[in-house]
Amino acid sequence: MLSRESHPAAPSAFGTTLYRIAVTTSLQATVVLVACLAMGRLSGGGIGPYLQAVGLCFSVVGAFALGRGLGAERRSAPEEAGSLYAAALVNYSIAYIVSLAHRFTEMLGAPTGPL
Repeated sequence: MLSRESHPAAPSAFGTTLYRIAVTTSLQATVVLVACLAMGRLSGGGIGPYLQAVGLCFSVVGAFALGRGLGAERRSAPEEAGSLYAAALVNYSIAYIVSLAHRFTEMLGAPTGPL
């Protein structure tokens, strides 16, 4: 049995960082998907081209952040490198979520291209 003086362990810095990355990714991906749906609806051309373009943009930004993170690591700047690696992870995750959404809309038969 646990004594009254024992406290649950404080969350680790790594766990807290992963949690923040997950929350940031979820919120940004939701905003991106809603924006793509709105643009596809307003244009009448489907959401497919918007999802593809957004996925490409987030992939490029993720690659840029990863490259900068590697450069920071070579310069012995671990805090900057960690921040850039987190940014790369967020951007790659959003690109992956957008890609899944695009495939999901294709599977459902939703219009993804020009009508």
